[in-house]
Amino acid sequence: MEREHASSETFTAWNNDKLRETSPLEQFKMVLPEGWAGTINGWDYRREKLMCADFMEHTKVKEAGLKKPEVVVARLYTGPMYKKYNEEMRSFLPVMESELKDSAWTPEDMMKAAARAREKIKARFTTTILILVSGLLKLRLVDKLPDGRLVFRGFSGLEAHPRFMFPDEKGNRGGV
Repeated sequence: MEREHASSETFTAWNNDKLRETSPLEQFKMVLPEGWAGTINGWDYRREKLMCADFMEHTKVKEAGLKKPEVVVARLYTGPMYKKYNEEMRSFLPVMESELKDSAWTPEDMMKAAARAREKIKARFTTTILILVSGLLKLRLVDKLPDGRLVFRGFSGLEAHPRFMFPDEKGNRGGV
C-alpha cells in the first residue's frame, strides 16, 4: 500500500469545499504517522484529534474488527485520494465488463477477468482498493443503513448487471 502512494505527482481535488493540489505521497504522509502535524504544500495538517490511533478506538471500528490498514485507507478515501481511487475504479469497470461479456459471472470468472482488466488499465491502487472494500464489508456487518434510506449512485455510459438491480436474500442490492 505504501508503494502505491509513493508518487509525488500532483493532482487537484475538492476537499473541505476548496479545490486543492496534492499528491498521493503527501496524503499518505498526512494520514499515517501517529502524532505527526505540519504543513504540506500549503495545507495545515495539525489534526491531532484525527490520528489513526484515535480512529482505532472508535466503537464501530472495534465492533467491526477493522485493522489499521483498513482505517488508514478509509481516511485516505474520505480526503482528496477519493478522486484517484474513483478514477481507477471507473476505468476498471468498462474493461471488466468487456472481459466478462460471455461468462457466467462465477467467482472464478470474475477473478480471471479482474486480473486481465488490471493489466489493461495499469492499475495503481489495487491493494489500497482491496483494503478499502475489506473495511467497508466489515463495517456493513455492524452498521446497517436506517430503514427507508435510499442510496444513489451515478453511472455514466454503463449498464448495470441485473444482479446489481435486484435485492439479495438480505434485501440489499447494488453494493455494500
